Amino acid sequence: MRYSIDAIKKGVKNPRVAAREMNRLYFNFTTRKRNAIDIFDRDWDNLIILDACRYDKFEEKSEEIPGSLSKAISQGSTTEEFLRGNFSDIDLTDTICVTTNAWYQKLQEELNLNFFRLEYREYNSPEPLANDALDLIKEHPNKRIIIHFLPPHTPYVGETADQHLPDYDNQHGILSHFHQNNIAPETIKRAYMENLDRVLPEVANLLDNISGKTVVTADHGELLGDRTFPIPISDWGHYKNLHIKPLVCVPWLESSRGDRRDIIREKPLQSEQDDVDESVDDRLRELGYKV
Repeated sequence: MRYSIDAIKKGVKNPRVAAREMNRLYFNFTTRKRNAIDIFDRDWDNLIILDACRYDKFEEKSEEIPGSLSKAISQGSTTEEFLRGNFSDIDLTDTICVTTNAWYQKLQEELNLNFFRLEYREYNSPEPLANDALDLIKEHPNKRIIIHFLPPHTPYVGETADQHLPDYDNQHGILSHFHQNNIAPETIKRAYMENLDRVLPEVANLLDNISGKTVVTADHGELLGDRTFPIPISDWGHYKNLHIKPLVCVPWLESSRGDRRDIIREKPLQSEQDDVDESVDDRLRELGYKV
């Protein structure tokens, strides 16, 4: 792996960034995603993905969501890794995906994401996405569906965020540059949980209204001041190839309601979102990603 002169200078000026990179290198060369699940090897009709949702934080709230909860190991510590690990060059013509995460659009051509239908939304609230998912299920009752919510991923919304954090459109880097911010650790942790609280009612509503077998999971977790490995620094956010427990241990909750749907494959529908590509990189940058 090669580094630019600017990257080396950045590491010298900020030892924490250098330590984070060394931890990433360690896992890049020593792990092969042991025991990571392939979501398409599992049985489900509806897959609900909560972005950056840690297993332990979901477990604290699990009484709000009916079903059988277990731990799973994700294919990656970022959405990009998760998609590359699960979605590359497989037949998705029996599946609809509706998402507020722009990585699906970013990698659609590269990974050959041939969903029967892929719908990207720029909603700031989880409720409209849940409503769209219900409409899509009614419109295409013979398809599986993936519903990828952005919360609890930043930007944070809620009482704590309103009082102590930048506004929604200005939270870029709030975690990756945490140690440069004058924000208390407990403030971020409360904001994270409040963001999780925003999406869980929509998950519960979906479970009450969609038939078949539903799984609730996450693409990856989130560092909330956890000590990383092998260099023990306290870190925040999520980073590619950093396969430590808080980032790859995710919930896997299974719930069933009514009859299973009869799923069939069909020729993918033509996308009506040709103009979305121009805004994808901007959207990812707003969420703190380098693209």
